[in-house]
Amino acid sequence: MTVYSYEYFKNLAETNINYYHVFYAIAGVAFVILLFLRLRSHIAGRHRDLLIIIGLSFFIISGIQYSNYTNGKTSTNNAKNMITFLDSVSDNMHSNINNVYVNQTSMKEGMVIKVNDKFYKVTFNNDYSSYLLDETYLLQRGELDIK
Repeated sequence: MTVYSYEYFKNLAETNINYYHVFYAIAGVAFVILLFLRLRSHIAGRHRDLLIIIGLSFFIISGIQYSNYTNGKTSTNNAKNMITFLDSVSDNMHSNINNVYVNQTSMKEGMVIKVNDKFYKVTFNNDYSSYLLDETYLLQRGELDIK
């Protein structure tokens, strides 16, 4: 079973680097340069094809960038919620945060949490503002893949 640690969520919340920024900036600079050359040269077809290609690339990269931004924001919010949840479990169970692991990357009903050497099933209320831990037992207690 794969379990996720507090450090995993902390790193996920802090590192949300997107490499499309570089491509976006290059396409924007190239678009402006070619637009300037096109307006300056007064020759209709000289830079038109490159301008169209780079303009389309600019808009495609913009769409990808927006999609990645929304996905990254969702991932960051999930990680922050999990950090808050793991902090709360650690405090309530009087355990070190490094001994608390969970089997999901976002808060879900029925997820399994490991505190020290015991496993618990998590039950949330309707708005996820409180939780109940019920001790549970694994059918196959094999090696844990800790991330």
